[in-house]
Amino acid sequence: MKNIAFTTLFVIISIIYLFPLHESLQNIGPNDWDFMVFHNGVQRESIIKYNQLPFWNPYECGGNVLFAHPDTTIFSTIFLFVLIFGELAGLKIAIIAHLIIGMIGAFFLAKELKLNNLAALTVSFTFMLSSTYIARQAVGHTVYMNMVLIPLVLLFYIKSLKDKKNIILSAIILALTLTEPYNFSFTILILGIYSTISAIMNKNFLQDLHPTAWKMA
Repeated sequence: MKNIAFTTLFVIISIIYLFPLHESLQNIGPNDWDFMVFHNGVQRESIIKYNQLPFWNPYECGGNVLFAHPDTTIFSTIFLFVLIFGELAGLKIAIIAHLIIGMIGAFFLAKELKLNNLAALTVSFTFMLSSTYIARQAVGHTVYMNMVLIPLVLLFYIKSLKDKKNIILSAIILALTLTEPYNFSFTILILGIYSTISAIMNKNFLQDLHPTAWKMA
């Protein structure tokens, strides 16, 4: 019941927090919004109207790659919302959904690290309600949206140290960040830092490296 209560809290806060951005689902934003709406719109049209994978964008620069474009969202969690709600409304609804996912992931990661509820809420709010996430979404940097998956990747990775089955979930979520190279790089960096520090703090790691020297010490 407590988990449901916290999840409900995150949903309410996310809707209120993003209300200015979503006051009208049909208003396009500044900076890169037109580019991202355009790209997602072409992908959606290719699938829905022409029943084919979006390999090519005939509307950009006399024709350009689309499936292989660095900013494609075809395999991203974002594109599901675009397919259902359209490119503009879909991107805006995806921002809300990903904010909720990020807050939930950060909260339960903090709980896994033995923080109390108040501290876990602080971690969740700091991670998702700071300018890092929303400032990029406000100017159309939707390719950074999957950054919200980082806590979930780390959460199930830590859980996998006790139960190996969790490594599958961690790998699946990590694969979702691969669709947006920026977030994949950030996630790998964080996993590497955490693993290195954990290994150094674990005496078994040092013993495995130099078992004889460890016994002598």
